[in-house]
Amino acid sequence: MHVIIMRGMTGSGKTSIVKRLFKMAIVCSADRWFEKRKQRWNPRFLEEAHEACFSDFLEALANQVPLIVIDNTNLKEKDYGDYVDDALEAGYRVTFFHVMCDPEVAAERSKHRDHILQHGLKSMWRHHRNMERTPEEVDGEKVDSTEVWTSNYPGPEPDWDQAASMVSTTA
Repeated sequence: MHVIIMRGMTGSGKTSIVKRLFKMAIVCSADRWFEKRKQRWNPRFLEEAHEACFSDFLEALANQVPLIVIDNTNLKEKDYGDYVDDALEAGYRVTFFHVMCDPEVAAERSKHRDHILQHGLKSMWRHHRNMERTPEEVDGEKVDSTEVWTSNYPGPEPDWDQAASMVSTTA
């Protein structure tokens, strides 16, 4: 059983990767809370959206879903810490999937998300660049990590087969 924690700024391509690589997964995402309600993103409801995301995650753990993906920015330990703790406690393998992207490409991809641009894509990029280091171990449990670039910055198109090989549904 496996939990994938996506990490990256808005527009980096996290959700696109999730749709491409994790078709059989249960995906927990604060954005989906807004989508289900056909509501535009609004910072007033962000806490409620994240609470619903975590609740969906706990339900998936309780149902022993073999592959769970957390599709949020997860830039800081406070964003992903409870997911890691609960996943490990439930016997899941945890892998962080870092999605890196040129900030100009991410901004272009996020143009339609005026709410994000208003709330500071540059600030988010700064946080992403200085993102807290992913732990290699949590309470003695090994945590995996991989990195994928979703724009030609600094290199070629991602090797999707290699990225997919980093993930399995077994411990």
